[in-house]
Amino acid sequence: MKLASVKPARVKILLALGTALAASLCATPTSAKVVALLVGISYYPQGIPPLPGVMFDVPAMKSVVIDKMGAAPQDVRILLNKDATQARIIEELKALVTRSAPGDTVVIYFSGHGTSSRDVNGAEFWKIPMGTSGFLPTDIDPSQPKDASKALITGRQHLMPLALLPLDKGGRQVVLIADSCFSGNIVRAVNSGPISRYAPIGGGEGASPPADFKDAKVEQAEFPYSHVVMISASADTEKAMDLNKSETMTGQPQGALTDALLRAFAGKIPTDFNGDGKVSFAELQRAVREDLGKRGYAQSPQILPSLAQDKASFTFTAVPGLGSTPTPTTPPRITVTVPTGDTRLTGVLNQGNELTVSRVPGEFQVVPGKMPNRYSLRNRAGDTILEDAAIDVVFDRLRAGSWASRAIAGASARVDLSADTQPTAKGGTFVIGRDRLRMALRASAAVRYLVVNVDSHGNLVTLWPTTPAEDAEMAGGKVQIIPSDTPIIASDPAGLDHVLVFAFPTPPPGMAQWYGLSAPFGSATANQFTQWLAGLKVPYAATRFDVRSVIEGGQ
Repeated sequence: MKLASVKPARVKILLALGTALAASLCATPTSAKVVALLVGISYYPQGIPPLPGVMFDVPAMKSVVIDKMGAAPQDVRILLNKDATQARIIEELKALVTRSAPGDTVVIYFSGHGTSSRDVNGAEFWKIPMGTSGFLPTDIDPSQPKDASKALITGRQHLMPLALLPLDKGGRQVVLIADSCFSGNIVRAVNSGPISRYAPIGGGEGASPPADFKDAKVEQAEFPYSHVVMISASADTEKAMDLNKSETMTGQPQGALTDALLRAFAGKIPTDFNGDGKVSFAELQRAVREDLGKRGYAQSPQILPSLAQDKASFTFTAVPGLGSTPTPTTPPRITVTVPTGDTRLTGVLNQGNELTVSRVPGEFQVVPGKMPNRYSLRNRAGDTILEDAAIDVVFDRLRAGSWASRAIAGASARVDLSADTQPTAKGGTFVIGRDRLRMALRASAAVRYLVVNVDSHGNLVTLWPTTPAEDAEMAGGKVQIIPSDTPIIASDPAGLDHVLVFAFPTPPPGMAQWYGLSAPFGSATANQFTQWLAGLKVPYAATRFDVRSVIEGGQ
């Protein structure tokens, strides 16, 4: 994928963030309590695959709600398996209003099969309203198509009117977690390894989403709440994973999102990216996204509202009960898996001191290309980063990725920083020649931004600022949309880019010399830039997101 400057005349860009960053909670009185509804379904009617992980998801989240968030046991209600009928779920959603009081925090958690209006076949089968998703209750009949309101639990027809709107308007703070299908097409199925949480409609176990799954046109509605944060397992164009017991922290089958959340609350993964001693919802989203990415699960956990929708800056509010786990100051060396017996490739990759060549699965994998002496580069999640490239190009791309990790780890400014793409629903994946995107940036303090892309070939390209007018201080809490006029069109080559966002509370000297940066990693110009960044005496905050460009109908 190739990212260029965001200037309209240089619109050759392909970009996307695996993340739609999120909303948070308001401060509550000391007398406030936590009220929870946890819903999970492992066993469905014949024709819908069972989900062993749900049996362990719900008890694990109950422990988080009680032990970490401070809920009293009597304030936590659970609907599991046969109890989680559509009627009972509706009843308990309504009861949340009477069970809670103004100032309380209400936690709603769903784990199970889902479908969505993004699944064109499912939308037709269940008559799901466009722009919403559906959770499958235990009394669903997969052989009988019905109006969604009579078959599923949907966001628009049930969650919004029965719980979210009255709770929000009634002064409660709401945390909705869906390891299934609500704010995105969170879908699930299960086998012996990590597999998708997708409930096939009429296709049988293991069926894939329809070919036009990713192409469904759904307008994004405005986020209608003030004190609601919605966390979902993946973007609405992605599958979410169910993990077997060898891959989870608890040693039991678990949803991938739930497993990552448990790791965050247990202090097993970094969460405090700006070192201020608290963890915001923006930081939690980044933590679970990066954890799943490092472990090779191709899903982009989402949090709503997005940056552009979060008018009151709830993104930067602390997550209740989540302790601070600092990030390591030195990132681990990148591990690369290479084909057995390819001594030439091994010799090239062993140059320098940045990469570790391994025969076991690593963070990246180099595989033979379609032509002699050509190679393709994949990440652990299976995304194509680089296709059929010369060995030196592969080497430079890996070195550029290693540098990007070190540059992000060098952040020391205590500023909350968030970045995502518009539209967020794409989850970081954009179709070449068709999809258009913008970037959204926001920091908790006044900063100057520097946005640099590492493209699929390892080139460093400045995306922002590219003119003196763009090199201006942005107020804290203000969303900066880049570009503000003409959207960027996804373009060749297909692959994976890293977009690095740096935020400087104090203006960095010499920024102007990098307005037009566009140079291969390892070149004299790129070396001057990396040395300039490393030598700065002013602190910066930093974050990174990945952009995947795919061909029409491709992955």
